[in-house]
Amino acid sequence: MEEYRLKNYYMIETLEREIQKYEYISFDIFDTLVIRNLLMPTDVFKILGQYVKEKYGIVGFEYIRENEEKYVRQQSEKDDIGLEEIYQSIEEKLDINCEEIKQKEIEIEIGCISPNPIMQDLYLQALQQKKKILLISDMYLPTKVVEDILKKCGYSEFAKLFISGEIGQSKWTGNLYKFIIESEAIQPKEWLHIGDNWTSDVEVPRCYGITAYFYKALRERYFDDERVKKDMKIQEGILIQGTETDQNDSIEYSLKKSKEIFDRYTSIKKPNEEVIIKVDNVSMMFNMSVEKVDNLKEYIIKFLKRELMFKEFWALTDVSFEIKKGEKIGLVGLNGSGKSTMLKIVSGVLKPTKGSVTVKGSIAPLIELGAGFDMNLSARENVFLNGAILGYSRGDMEKYYDEIIEFAELENFQDVPIKNFSSGMIARLGFAIATCRVPDILIIDEILSVGDFEFQQKCHKRMEELTKEGTTVLFVSHSANDIINMCDKVIWLNKGKLTDLGEAEYIVGKYLNKNNV
Repeated sequence: MEEYRLKNYYMIETLEREIQKYEYISFDIFDTLVIRNLLMPTDVFKILGQYVKEKYGIVGFEYIRENEEKYVRQQSEKDDIGLEEIYQSIEEKLDINCEEIKQKEIEIEIGCISPNPIMQDLYLQALQQKKKILLISDMYLPTKVVEDILKKCGYSEFAKLFISGEIGQSKWTGNLYKFIIESEAIQPKEWLHIGDNWTSDVEVPRCYGITAYFYKALRERYFDDERVKKDMKIQEGILIQGTETDQNDSIEYSLKKSKEIFDRYTSIKKPNEEVIIKVDNVSMMFNMSVEKVDNLKEYIIKFLKRELMFKEFWALTDVSFEIKKGEKIGLVGLNGSGKSTMLKIVSGVLKPTKGSVTVKGSIAPLIELGAGFDMNLSARENVFLNGAILGYSRGDMEKYYDEIIEFAELENFQDVPIKNFSSGMIARLGFAIATCRVPDILIIDEILSVGDFEFQQKCHKRMEELTKEGTTVLFVSHSANDIINMCDKVIWLNKGKLTDLGEAEYIVGKYLNKNNV
C-alpha cells in the first residue's frame, strides 16, 4: 500500500505539470474518472440476474446478458454497439418485453458508481486552467445515462462527451480518435489523453500523434499484486501451484473487495520533503581534439608546439533538478545524452563548467566497472581498499566483510586476484561493498546490467531495503523495465539538455515512443 501511495503522488505531480502543456485534455470514463464499487464490471450482471430470477423466474440471465452482448458485437458491422441493440436481440430470443430489465441494469450501473478521487483532482486542475476537456468511452450505455453517471460523480463541466456505442466508432480501432480529430479540428500534438486500457488508451492514440498517459485500473493493480504474492509463495515452497484462491462469486465478496481495493490504491502520500541533491543550471564542456593523434609522443610534441586543435563539446547545458531524500530516480537518454557525465558531477568526480551541485550526505558511487579496485589484488584486499575509498573505516569493513563476500557470492574466490574475475563477479563485489552500510546516496551507472538475472533481483531487493532506510538512488540503465520497476521518477536527457522529468513509467514511455528504441 505504501508503494502505491507514493506512486499516486508522483503520478499526480507529473500530470499536473503535463496538463499545463496541452490545450485538450481527455479522460477515459469507466475505471479512470469513475469506478464501479464492484470487483469486476460483469458483477453488474450478477446483481441484474438475481433481480430477473426473483421477478421473472428466469435463471441465469447474467449469462444471457453477457453472451448476447458478445453475439451482437460479432454480428454488427459497426465498431461498437449500444444497450438498445443488445436488449432488442434478447427480446427476440426470450419473447419478453425487456424494457423494464434494461432500465434496471441502468439503475444498477448508476447506483454502483463512485468518482475516482485522484482523477477528480486532475479533472478540476484542467477545469481551473480552462482546458478543453473531452470525455471518451468505449461503452454500450446511452449518452444520457453516462451523463447522469458523470453528474452524480461531480463531472458536469466539459467540452464534449464521446460514447462509442452511439457514434458507432471505438477507441480500440482508432476510428473514434480519428472522428474526434476531424470533427473538432484538433491538432494531435495539442492533446493529452488519460486512460486505463494499454491498447485503446495508449498505443492507439499514440499512433495518431496524441500524447497518452496509462492509468492502470485499480482492480488490475490488485490482481497484479496478488499474482506476485502468489508466485513468491510458490517459489518459497509455502504454496503449491493451483491450491489457493482468493475469490468467490458472491456479490458480498465483490463489494467488500472493491472497497478494500479503492482504499488501498487511491490513497496518497508525499515523499520526504528534504532536498538531498540540487542541480542548478549545470553545464559541462569538454575540449575535444579536432585531429587524430596516434601516440603520446606525438601528442606531447603537438601540445608543446601549440599545434593541437580543439573544439568545444557541451555534454550538459543548463540542467536543473532536485531530488528528495529517499527517492529513486532514473536517468534515460540515448548514448551521448549526458547521463554518465551528470552522475560523475553529482558524485564529485567532475566539476561542472557552469552552475552548481549541492549534495547532502555520503555517496556510494558505482559508476564504472572496477573503479577503485586494484586488479592485481585479491577480492579480500579489494574489500578493504574500496571500502577506504568510500570512506568506511577498517573496523567497518571487518564487521561487514563476511556479509559482503556472501552477498557477492564469492566465498570460493576471496583470495583470487580480481583480474581473473568476470565482469559480473566484479560488479557483484562492487555493489556489495557500496551497499554494506546504508549510504545517503547510491549512484549506479549500468553496472547491474552485467550481472545475471538472479543477482539483479538481489540488487533490486537490496535497493528497496536501502530506500526504506532513507537512501536516495540515482540510477542509469538502458533497460526500460529496470528503470520502471526500480524508480519513482525519471529524468530524460537529450543532447545534454533536460527534456522531461516525471513519474517513471510515463516518462520512459514518452522517451521510447519518441526514439523508437
